[in-house]
Amino acid sequence: MASYKWSTGATSQQLTVSEEGTYWVEVSTTAGCTSRDEVNVSVTQEPVLDLPTEVATCYGEEVLLDATTEGATYSWSNGKTTPSVTVTTPGVYTVNIALNNCTFTREVLVSSDECPLIPNIITPNSDGKNDTFVVQGVEKNTLELKIFNRWGKSIYQSDRYDNGWSAAEVPTGVYYYQLTSSRTQKVYKGWLEVIK
Repeated sequence: MASYKWSTGATSQQLTVSEEGTYWVEVSTTAGCTSRDEVNVSVTQEPVLDLPTEVATCYGEEVLLDATTEGATYSWSNGKTTPSVTVTTPGVYTVNIALNNCTFTREVLVSSDECPLIPNIITPNSDGKNDTFVVQGVEKNTLELKIFNRWGKSIYQSDRYDNGWSAAEVPTGVYYYQLTSSRTQKVYKGWLEVIK
């Protein structure tokens, strides 16, 4: 039966190390033979990334996730193999970064919130510009819309507004809207001018 003596003082057959350096072992047999060998252990440092763990953005906006590291190759959870990806959908994105025979994994949570962009004028003249009341920055069909005239009378209502109201049935003038989000329960109020 052989006996072992490591440079660390350990006498086990195997040695687990967590620091880089040169380690040697002497193996002695019962017949009196001794052999010595050494190994140099180097630790590859994880790349320093300026990649956040969470990004909050407005619904529908593009977010650039950049994991660029010199000499690395990449594998993103969305199938891309580029150093950076542009995403518009909320979720958790994972990138595996292969560098110096090691793979490092990072995750980024992309969350979105409502940041509505609400127009204050529409011109329903069928020219393709501002023809309908289009609310941007929110998930489609998540808004309840109520339109009132200047006397407070309801002239339009939709429980799942689809950006299609063109004011075709109302005369030129100022109207008031109330948007209620089914996602956040936030209420947005304001005025809207219709010009024909």
